[in-house]
Amino acid sequence: MLIRIALAEDNELFQKGMIAVLRKIRDFSLDIVVDNGRDLLDKLAYDAGIDVVLLDIMMPEMNGVEAATQIKERYPDIKVLAITMADQEIYLQQMLEAGVMGYVLKDIKAEFFEKAIRTVYEGKNYFSEELIPLFASRMVESKASSNADQLLTKREREVVNLIAQGFSSEKIGDVLNISVKTVSNHRNNIYSKLNVQNTSELISFAYKNRILTID
Repeated sequence: MLIRIALAEDNELFQKGMIAVLRKIRDFSLDIVVDNGRDLLDKLAYDAGIDVVLLDIMMPEMNGVEAATQIKERYPDIKVLAITMADQEIYLQQMLEAGVMGYVLKDIKAEFFEKAIRTVYEGKNYFSEELIPLFASRMVESKASSNADQLLTKREREVVNLIAQGFSSEKIGDVLNISVKTVSNHRNNIYSKLNVQNTSELISFAYKNRILTID
């Protein structure tokens, strides 16, 4: 089965490099190539069968944040993978709230780029390893009170914080000195209480409701 892809990237050299990589992969079909968010939405209106959108953040006409937000509203089944530079972390919260499934750096190796696309296509999150410490250093539990925050126990908030930092269930268990099964139970309880289905939705919800924030 082909994975149908749309690419929105305004840097001509990077766009050409991406096209070259994507067209070498047998089960990838690059169906849309544009250089701004507005043209992307126009194209998607005529071809909503796209599986994954590769979305630059800083673009003319309509930036990646606004484009991702509208894609989530109009085409909730489309997975969005953000393409970023190392100095664009200020957009992390906005892009997570917009529903992106992952973040990759523009200098990512081709093999990891392919892996990122396949991962988000499967409904999972993918973040470039170089970005995890960058994001984690800015993630703190908010002191602000909210109804959503009050739904979670202190331990569940700790689990949410570690999930947001990209920790695996095994690593969360090590940090909190609990079993992987207990971590899984906490995760299921959190999903149920907050009515989310996956890690992306959880992190997005946590930012929107100030369970997590970027310092």
